[in-house]
Amino acid sequence: MERETIQLVPAEEGQTITFDIPEGPPPAELQLADDMNEYSVDQVREALQGRWDMYMGLRPKLRKALKSGSLDEVNKVLVSM
Repeated sequence: MERETIQLVPAEEGQTITFDIPEGPPPAELQLADDMNEYSVDQVREALQGRWDMYMGLRPKLRKALKSGSLDEVNKVLVSM
């Protein structure tokens, strides 16, 4: 049986892939910048919490690889999945 794998690669040569990792769940005190007046604090809190929950739902090895910022490390984990 053949096994398919997923590998992340930049769309174009010379481009880099970066990972935006949440630092944690939303803080208890959340203040929005003036240019974010179309959003409520509750909407932003919900979005930040969803982002954190999604990150924490990943396998620990994948979280560690993403946190390293290394595309090679992420791809190693993806190959093992």
